[in-house]
Amino acid sequence: MLRWMRQPQLAQQMTGKAEAFGEDSVPLFYLEGLAFKRNGARVFPLFFNYEELNAYVQQLRKQGTVDEKTLEASNVNIVDLNMVLSELASPRRDPIWNEVVFLPPQDGMNFVKAVQK
Repeated sequence: MLRWMRQPQLAQQMTGKAEAFGEDSVPLFYLEGLAFKRNGARVFPLFFNYEELNAYVQQLRKQGTVDEKTLEASNVNIVDLNMVLSELASPRRDPIWNEVVFLPPQDGMNFVKAVQK
């Protein structure tokens, strides 16, 4: 089974909410309070794979550039892509949604790079 296919099951296990992340769900994983600067603007990364979020956290730990409390596993949150897209399309959305950046799965990025060669 491909890694991205396991993500809804993982989200169900992590939240204990089977009904929140069904087969049609696309869970996004993020750390509460984790942001970085890109082109001078603050952005909040949303990961399509928990494993990639975890790898990023390990990298930040090694660098020592982020407060350890921010990197705790208990700060991991999960939202459904459909909810995020609805929020982004809403004319009354919270301005914080303008600071969200989607981080596509590395598997997909590797495929796109291979096809472009």
